[in-house]
Amino acid sequence: MISINTQYSLLLNSIIFGIYLGITYDILKFFATKRYWLHVTKDILFWIVQGLISGYFFYKISNGIIPIMLFLLFLAGYLIYSLTLKKCLNKYFIQNIQSLKSIVKANKKLIFFLLAFDLYAKLRTFIKKAFKKRKQDVNKS
Repeated sequence: MISINTQYSLLLNSIIFGIYLGITYDILKFFATKRYWLHVTKDILFWIVQGLISGYFFYKISNGIIPIMLFLLFLAGYLIYSLTLKKCLNKYFIQNIQSLKSIVKANKKLIFFLLAFDLYAKLRTFIKKAFKKRKQDVNKS
């Protein structure tokens, strides 16, 4: 039998976890692809990972007893999220992603130059070390 404190903890955590599931699933949907099988694979992996996380989390809270009401409370948490926070958070998320895209687009040449310069510097030091070692091997023999 589960104590009252544990039941209240499960109640609140289940609702919060339902809200978390809604937020993370909306973020996943934001990065949706047009390829059907890739989308299906991402969804399946998402739900497997979230199921494992929620199972472990609630297993630890309730000392091994996972009541069926948890799934109804997940649904209640998701409904609370979708009816109250979804529009605001989606708008906020879209604005941030668009601003991040514009920053990356504006600095694309700079980023490419820095990455290319770093690659050039690493390649140059590698070649120097290789020739130095080769020269030492030739001088020893």
